Amino acid sequence: MVRLTIQRLAASVVIGVMVAPAFGESFLLAPENAIPLHSTTQPALTDSPLDLWLAGKKDAALAAFLATDWTTGGFLTADPILGLTEAEFDQRMANDPKLQQELTDRTNALKSLSKEVLTRGDADVKNAKPDDARSCFVNVQSFGTYLSSHDGELAILKLVGTAYKKAATDRLAKIPPAGQ
Repeated sequence: MVRLTIQRLAASVVIGVMVAPAFGESFLLAPENAIPLHSTTQPALTDSPLDLWLAGKKDAALAAFLATDWTTGGFLTADPILGLTEAEFDQRMANDPKLQQELTDRTNALKSLSKEVLTRGDADVKNAKPDDARSCFVNVQSFGTYLSSHDGELAILKLVGTAYKKAATDRLAKIPPAGQ
């Protein structure tokens, strides 16, 4: 099981879990054209921001993501792949070799959705809408905090969470406090 975890982490680094501080971007890079999923485990969560994103309903996905309460894990706890623990993933992986690709696809889509929320916040900063920007950045910061702080969950999500938490925190530091 440890070997599978290490292999997954190594593969994730190779497939695009990279931070790009040289370009002033401290968020994870995700492919823009994620492969559509054909889940072999459970039916899709039709109300999930992630599934809305994968279905091409970007505005609805962004609105749902921004409305997510991350104190309880939001939509991720019910996700058929991202809601698994390392132990559950390893157990299912033994019976379903396609699960690794599904994890990669869903993680990439989650990164792409999160990146878009940061991009919207950046646009709000440029358009002198600091309250709207703050809302985007605080949401992504909460998302990152949730992902990076839970033991037993998928290690790749901890890495994603750490990077997005930092990206949002960095952006929040650059906008004036509310009311100024």
